[in-house]
Formats: sequence, C-alpha cells, structure tokens
Amino acid sequence: AVHERGWGGRIYAYACDCSDGAQVEALVESVRTITGGNREGVPDVVVNCAGAGRWLMLDEATVEEIKTGFDAPLLASAHLCHAMMPAMLRKGAGAIVNIQSPGGITSWGGSTAYQSSRWALHGLTLALRNDCRESAIQIQEVVLPEVESGYWDNNPGSRQRLPWITAVFGVPTISSAKAAVFVARAKKA
Repeated sequence: AVHERGWGGRIYAYACDCSDGAQVEALVESVRTITGGNREGVPDVVVNCAGAGRWLMLDEATVEEIKTGFDAPLLASAHLCHAMMPAMLRKGAGAIVNIQSPGGITSWGGSTAYQSSRWALHGLTLALRNDCRESAIQIQEVVLPEVESGYWDNNPGSRQRLPWITAVFGVPTISSAKAAVFVARAKKA
C-alpha cells in the first residue's frame, strides 16, 4: 500500500510477543541487522499493535485473564517503546504509533478488563507524548474499528458482545491492509 500510493520507503513487519523482554531484545537486534547498523538500527516508525484478552465482565474473568489482557497492549507497548526510545532520542527523530481500540476512548459493558487495558494504553500514549514534547519524536494514537484477524478465534465468546458496538460506531470491519493504510496516513499527517 505504501508503494502504491507513492509514499516510498520500506516496511518491515515483525511478529513478537512484546510483553516478553527477551523477544523485544531479539526484535531490536533484528532491526539493527536489517538496517545494517545504520542510524543505530533505529526505525523511523514503530507501530505498537498488540492486543489480547477476552471481552468479559470483571467477575467473569480469572486473574490470569486480566493480567494477560494488560500484557498486550499495555506492557507490550511499554516494553517496545522502552527498547526503541533511547536510540530514537539520540537520533533526534522518529514516530511511535499506538494502535487503539474504540474501547480505549469510550466504554460499554461486558469487557471490563479489555477496556481497562485499552484506557491504560491511552494513558501511556498521552504520557509518552508529554515526555517527548521537547523532542522531534511524534507519538500518535490511531483508533481502528474491527480489523479482520484471528483475534476472535483466540478470544472465544468475545465476538458475541461486539455487534451492537459496531452498530453504534457505524463502521464496518476492515482488512489488515486497509488498517495499514490508515496507520500510514496518520504518520504522514
């Protein structure tokens, strides 16, 4: 999508459990290798798009499900930012884009732990934006509607709580490619 729109550049996507510090370090090393060590192996843009957690009321969730729901997106985003920001600050440029759910900017019943983790990601985004206000690092949050993925397969029973939410927002499900275009447009803006 980036080349089709004439934006240039290269995009590399990495699958990583960013709530795991060892995997984050391996990811950072992969980025350094890809860039040939140039610019301290710093990407121009880091996109945090981790998500996990069943949509449950708090009393329906186990403590482990609540913890897992916070591991991604919150801890995953925090770990990756922690690993990438020092080099971005030394470079004096870059952008961090946190992919957000509507659950991080509004609230509805039936997904307490999920929404709490998303509100925490929103808070992290705002705090990072304040931390970086004196630098050239841009901190952005992109709120996406439902994106076609394996999310619902991995979180049984959650999708049944979605239909009325989709109707309220009036936004159809989008493909991963379309989501990538939204993110690229946000970065370009």
